[in-house]
Amino acid sequence: MKTIEILLAIFAFSNFTSVAEEEVDYAKVKPSTISTAITRLLDKPLSEEADDYSALIVNFAQASPDIAISLNTNFLPWLEDDKLPELALRLTSAYVAGNVAEQIRLDKAEDSPAAGIVAALKMYRKLRQTETLAKIPILERWGKMTPNEILAEAEANTKKENKQCGDSDVKKAPELQLPNEIGSLEFVDRTEYDDKNLGYSFRYQNENSLKADVYVYDKGIGNLLEGIDSPQAASEMTSMGAALKQMEQLGKYEKVREGKSGTKRFDDLKIQFLWARHSYKHAPGEEEIFTERRISDTFLLIHQGSFIKIRITATEDDLKEHHDEIDTLLREIAKQIKKPSSGKGDSSDVTHPPH
Repeated sequence: MKTIEILLAIFAFSNFTSVAEEEVDYAKVKPSTISTAITRLLDKPLSEEADDYSALIVNFAQASPDIAISLNTNFLPWLEDDKLPELALRLTSAYVAGNVAEQIRLDKAEDSPAAGIVAALKMYRKLRQTETLAKIPILERWGKMTPNEILAEAEANTKKENKQCGDSDVKKAPELQLPNEIGSLEFVDRTEYDDKNLGYSFRYQNENSLKADVYVYDKGIGNLLEGIDSPQAASEMTSMGAALKQMEQLGKYEKVREGKSGTKRFDDLKIQFLWARHSYKHAPGEEEIFTERRISDTFLLIHQGSFIKIRITATEDDLKEHHDEIDTLLREIAKQIKKPSSGKGDSSDVTHPPH
């Protein structure tokens, strides 16, 4: 089933952590600011600021009660090609941008897929002019159709898929059961987000500056591909850097830097995570200030239709000192992915989901 009722772009630069972790209120961003960002994004999709504009627009679409977007992947055929992850990001963010722009113009929270399609095609043409980009047959065909003709075709395909698949492809998010203590890391709490698409999270922390947050969520996407090799996984990792940059623009972080990236492997379990490192400093005046530079390590994979993301934040010295504990946490998660827990055990030693 490919109809997805959510308020964010499927593979775009939106990252719920910028709302859930950092508690940035994107809903309060002025519509005029969003409109300016949309214009600049669509005019210059390859500018240095384009990713930041995308992050702002999509996070606004997610957070604002005045925006309603019902995404249907039949409108987004570029997502079917796993060889085009970066293009998928750009075209999907353009679709959201066009949809949001129309709702701001009309001052009405009503989905406008036609405006989204027009914006996506505009970006496609811009990219074709400025990049060595091969033609995408379906977008070339769409360019000769009216938005209403495209909508009719997509809706017909959706009805056909729904009839064939029903809701049988809906998967329950995996329930992780982790130890209450891992070395100096102690379980702090579990959060269930009001938006079910954001799933749930665990937090671990030690007495110093080390934090470990574990997130399990699907963003309402019904066709996430297992492992780390899909465009969904790649784009979700990309969103982390964009979210940190957005925090810098909002004055909460400063000196955000992108570091190394790669994979974290557990060969004996045949499990691997995507990994990316960023660094930053808390801006003066924030409630929680760490004067030393912070390292943010993100690990991510897709399992049973959900993203599983682990974000480690600490000073560089703490990362070195507690490397083994971090490795143990990742291994515990990898073991459950390899062989899911039966849910049995001593509740004093295991963090169970609430019933």
